[in-house]
Amino acid sequence: IGPSYTNDNDSDSGNDSEKDRDKDNNEKLVKLLKDFHPNRTPEEILRAGSFGGTYYRPITSAVTNIHYQPSTVLPTSIHPTWIAGLRAST
Repeated sequence: IGPSYTNDNDSDSGNDSEKDRDKDNNEKLVKLLKDFHPNRTPEEILRAGSFGGTYYRPITSAVTNIHYQPSTVLPTSIHPTWIAGLRAST
């Protein structure tokens, strides 16, 4: 569920049908999130080795075409205690 995209040149760029659709999508998302009860914390997931270790290796994003280094991304994207003591080589 994402933002609606409108034509900036359109004089009625925020028409009611798009607003209604966005409201309906937001209401559906809120309902889904109310029903979401994960059985693991983010720390437990990372410590279990989820994502095949991709949090710990350099990657080039196919979306942004930017090369990311874990040493620069990890400190700003996850809580440091979640990976404290983990060996990136394993």
